[in-house]
Amino acid sequence: MSRTLPAALATEFGATELKPFQAVEITFSDGVVRFWTGFGTLTADGEDWEGIGQVLGISEATEAADLAASGITVTLSGLDTTVLSAILNENYKLRPLSIYVGALDADNVPVSTLYKTFDGRMDTINIQENADKVTLVINAESRLIDLNRPRTRKLTDAEQKSRYPGDDSLAQVALLADRQLDWGK
Repeated sequence: MSRTLPAALATEFGATELKPFQAVEITFSDGVVRFWTGFGTLTADGEDWEGIGQVLGISEATEAADLAASGITVTLSGLDTTVLSAILNENYKLRPLSIYVGALDADNVPVSTLYKTFDGRMDTINIQENADKVTLVINAESRLIDLNRPRTRKLTDAEQKSRYPGDDSLAQVALLADRQLDWGK
């Protein structure tokens, strides 16, 4: 991720009047869902973002100097029933989720490209229901969590060929498994 704000966005953040917003991009197998913290449809970075106003909550994104993986929580409520059913019927585990920040000018147009503040993968989705609304709480983890996952790669000919077709460098490994070698005679 870039560590430099776009110049127009940095200028806008220093202005006396500011219209900041956050945006969430969630990737599913059927497509990408985009929301922003305003009302109506916003066009930014060549994409349309659906406004859900005050019903979008995003926890604080933290970052540690020791490269520790941290997560984020996105809360969505008041969603359209078609979007809600699509999310609930989807295999969401480890699907990409990104959080962006931006600012609007006086004409409610984004002043620059959006700035990505979090890039991770969905871990869990919790459903909270009460009498008048359904709230989805999405927990996402940083991509740094992958550093803690065990690698299950095997040094076999079949796996080598699945990763690098035509590579025969491990073709004879199976023959060496039970071979008696007389070393130093």
